[in-house]
Amino acid sequence: MRQELAAPGEGKSRDVLKTLSPEAISQHVGALIDEVVGCQPAILNSHTVYLQGSGLAINPASELRLCPSHYIFVSACPEDIVSWRSSDISRRRPEETAQQVELHQAIALGVVGAIAEVMDSRFLVVHNTSCYTDINAHKIGDFLASL
Repeated sequence: MRQELAAPGEGKSRDVLKTLSPEAISQHVGALIDEVVGCQPAILNSHTVYLQGSGLAINPASELRLCPSHYIFVSACPEDIVSWRSSDISRRRPEETAQQVELHQAIALGVVGAIAEVMDSRFLVVHNTSCYTDINAHKIGDFLASL
């Protein structure tokens, strides 16, 4: 499925999603959701609130179709995220300041928390730092043990 998302002449990368129209994304996401729903149980690593063009976007209809039983929100220090992104030359991402990343995370946390509450899904927040790797791995393992 991911191969189909790249525009002609573009590299085959998930970053190409940021350049597609909302209609094209909706079409591809719908097909992907059909695949995921058809092979339950599944663990989906995704961004619920994502950068689309110059703004943030969500797709509540996708969340309703997926009907997740669990959400894990992974946060990190905005400065760390900016640093990780700038050192990752394998991807092309729009540049964001630490303040923009912080705002994106705050909005995403509120949205994902609200969706989880409305859908009666379990919700876990972990903070991604090298100091918490083992603790986070145990928290996530315990959280997903009920699947």
